Amino acid sequence: MVDGFKGLAKIIGCFELVFPSSLRAMDLDKNPIDPHGIAPDVYLDKNVDALAYTIAPIKQLLNNEQAAQ
Repeated sequence: MVDGFKGLAKIIGCFELVFPSSLRAMDLDKNPIDPHGIAPDVYLDKNVDALAYTIAPIKQLLNNEQAAQ
């Protein structure tokens, strides 16, 4: 869920699906979902290519899976 947007709910059988709408919450300044944001799991140095850093472990997992077969 994106902070600051309303969630619309729809009951589907025994489940409740909540999805973001394009309507902005009117009380965001008084009642934010997350006033500080979500901290990253991994911090990257400015000189690191974020895309290459992200793809490398995925490639390794795929290689390991192929080697195991």
